[in-house]
This record gives sequence, structure tokens and C-alpha cells, in this order.
Amino acid sequence: MREIKVKSVIPIYLIGLVWILCAFVLPMYRWYDFIIALVISAIVYKVTSNLIPSKTILIESEPDPINTGNIELDEVLTTGTAYISELNSLNMEIANEKINGQINEMMRITKHIFEFVTKNPTKVRQIRQFMNYYLPTTVKLLKNYDEFQKQGAKGENITSAMRKIEGVLDTIVNAFKKVLDDLFMDKALDTSVDIEVLEKMIKEEGF
Repeated sequence: MREIKVKSVIPIYLIGLVWILCAFVLPMYRWYDFIIALVISAIVYKVTSNLIPSKTILIESEPDPINTGNIELDEVLTTGTAYISELNSLNMEIANEKINGQINEMMRITKHIFEFVTKNPTKVRQIRQFMNYYLPTTVKLLKNYDEFQKQGAKGENITSAMRKIEGVLDTIVNAFKKVLDDLFMDKALDTSVDIEVLEKMIKEEGF
């Protein structure tokens, strides 16, 4: 996020009002009538600009391009960051505490997945299904839920669709967890082997 200053439009409106008043008060066919109007306009603009402060607004900063040196990984991280942003936006729109918690968990797991493949680029292809199906489908379902929720009168079709989405979210969270867990399979196996070797050496030493 970054701040930008936006000047008030009120001084501009007041300048327009000055010219309207001058048109009523002055003949406006003499050259110096225009000079008078210009001088008054400048004074009004200067005074009102000082009295009315600029408005500060926050706008989204463009994220820096991701460049890890691995094109495939860069594409995954760029796309994934966009999906996380969408999930976050939907989380702020959807008025359902349980779903809010589920979305938070999805985002937490997704960030851990991206952290892992960033450190282990050779594993990036292992999350292809996660990127091509799990994430986009989840975002689509939540967008539909958000749209359904905002409908004033909810008929049977909308209510049924919302319940189905609510019912599948725990399954989606568990699927996200499995993707992350599978990424650690090799490390878990290595850890088991290291422990077995260590225990064997300790026994051989008579401890």
C-alpha cells in the first residue's frame, strides 16, 4: 500500500462560481473585467487550497516482479500470489466466521507451499495439480458463494449451492494440507533413515 495526496475539487468549483458572479456584476466586455475576474479567481483558489487540505488515500502498490532465476518457479509464484490476493479479498467480503477461518487456513497453507518450492525449486512440478485445479477451483467456488450471499432473496437453488460449498470447504482445506505434507515426504524419509543409522551406531558403541 502507498499513500497519495488528492487535492480537493472545491477550489475549482469556487472559481466557476466567481466567474458566474462576475458575469452578473461586471459588464465583461472590457478587457480589464476579465483581469479582475482572473485576479479574484486566483485569490479564491489560493485561499481555499490552503484552507482545504488534500485528501490522503491508500492505493495498492504494484508488486515487484518475481525473479528467482527459474522461469517455471516464477510463473507459479506470480500466479499463486494473485490467487492468495483473491482469497484475501473474498475473505473480507464473505460474512461467515467459519468460512473466514477456513480461508485463513487455506492462505496459511498455500504460503507454506510456496515457501517450500522456493527453497526447493525441483519440487515445483509436484504442485502442478494444486496450481492448475485446487487453487483456481477454490477461488471460483468462493466467488460464487460471495455472489450468492449478496442476493437479497435466496431461493432453493441459491441456498442449496451455498450449503454444498460450505460442506466441501473442510475437504479442500485437508487437500491443501496433504499437498504440503507430500512435499515433505523425502525429508521425512531422510529423517527416518538418519534416525535408524544413528540408533544403530549408538547400539554398536554399547550405549
